[in-house]
This record gives sequence, structure tokens and C-alpha cells, in this order.
Amino acid sequence: MNTYKITIECTSLLDLIYKDESLIKLITKFDYIQKAVRLYKHYFNESTNETEKKESLEFICECANIINEAQFKNFIETMRASEFYSFNNKPIYLIKINNNYEIIYKYNFESLTKRTIEERFKLKNKSTYHTQILYERLKK
Repeated sequence: MNTYKITIECTSLLDLIYKDESLIKLITKFDYIQKAVRLYKHYFNESTNETEKKESLEFICECANIINEAQFKNFIETMRASEFYSFNNKPIYLIKINNNYEIIYKYNFESLTKRTIEERFKLKNKSTYHTQILYERLKK
């Protein structure tokens, strides 16, 4: 079973706007989504010498085969059709969790243009996290 997540930043009101009922309606259209969470990350920004906060909406997914690029684009289009908006055209990611958090796809949310996946450098994680479960599919 492959576990992965679809994530989009929503720290600012302009990053991502949606209604709770739109979230539930979206999730029920995709069998592979097991959970939707709001992730709150607090970290110390050494360049500004201040503690900062980021928020993201994450869909935790499980299925035998990871979704392909066309299915990922379809998911984004369905989000947009379900009254999700990003005035800042934030990137949306498909990340494989089983494989050391490898970014599989990265697209701009509104323009649906593919973005380059930059090489990531591993640093010691000093962030603190808090999650709020927005939806969890019942296990059969």
C-alpha cells in the first residue's frame, strides 16, 4: 500500500479559500483520500530572528498504486470546481510518504502549470507541529 499526501499552503487568507462543506464534498469524490488535516508549523527563522508560522491543508492518501500525473491534475481541477480558490496561485504538491517524503509532482493551483521540483537539503528539524483533523474516512 502506497501512502502519500497532497498538500497546499494556506497560511494567508489569499493562499487558499474554501468552505467546510466543499471540503467534505471533494473528499467523497476520491476513494484514495483517507484523511484531511490542517497542519500548523512553527519554526524559528534565523534570517529575521523571529518565530514564524505556516499552515497547510493536507490530504493523506492510500492506494495500491500512487496516482499518476493526469489523475493529480484532475484532482486539482476538481478542487477548483468545488469552490477552492488560491488568489496567490500557491503550489500544490503530491508527496510520497513511503519514500522519505519525495515530491512527485508540483503544480501551481490556479494556473495548473507544472513547476520545477528543486533539490531539497536535509536539515535538522527544529519545528513544532500541530494538526487539526478536518475529515477522517471510516475504516471498513
